[in-house]
Amino acid sequence: NSGGARDALLAALDLPHPKARRAVVTALGSFVDGTVAETLAARLAAGDASYLVEGELAHSLGRTRQPAALGALRAAIDRPSWNETIRVGVFDGLAALQDPRAIELVAPGLARHQDILVRCAAARCLTSFYSAPEQAMRALEPWLGDSAFRLQLTLAAHLEQLADHRALKALQRLVAHTANGRVRRRGREAVRRLSELLGAGRATHDLRTELDDLRQSHRDLRDRMDRHLQRSAAPDEG
Repeated sequence: NSGGARDALLAALDLPHPKARRAVVTALGSFVDGTVAETLAARLAAGDASYLVEGELAHSLGRTRQPAALGALRAAIDRPSWNETIRVGVFDGLAALQDPRAIELVAPGLARHQDILVRCAAARCLTSFYSAPEQAMRALEPWLGDSAFRLQLTLAAHLEQLADHRALKALQRLVAHTANGRVRRRGREAVRRLSELLGAGRATHDLRTELDDLRQSHRDLRDRMDRHLQRSAAPDEG
């Protein structure tokens, strides 16, 4: 059963080989479970001999979607590591958590003084906030014209995830102003897909509106017929 599998994985967190520990941590992230979240949070706070395990602890903690995750990820957001492994894991965890309060924690990671790996991870995280597209776009807006190739490519590849008209406009601006052909191609593909998605959504909305209007007209007509029949059936006075 799932409880037994969870307990077995928790017991395996102290395996000596870092690859084995990382695999265990990855598997634990699939449990939407308070005990798992608390354990992962404690492990993240304590640290691990492997940066890769720490990064995976952060990612899996966010995947549990538990209240304990946000504070633990916030505490680890500035922890240095080789190739920014831990910070990237924290951003991935915050993306999985989908708590809009995380947006303000992630936004500073886009700044130009940050390592490009951090900037791209922050952009990927923010473009994943389909639950709060307006807030995410406000955080991304100052950097949509940034000339860094890897950041441009990240935005071109991931902005469409927000499934929002603001993201579509941002992609169109990116395609229009980038000097890089690879970014332009990726952006055009995203513009096409997102345009189709939003167009389908608009069509569905219009169809639902028309259906609601038709139902209301039918109810009005039925009410008028009922009143007419009631008047016709009423006995004459006098």
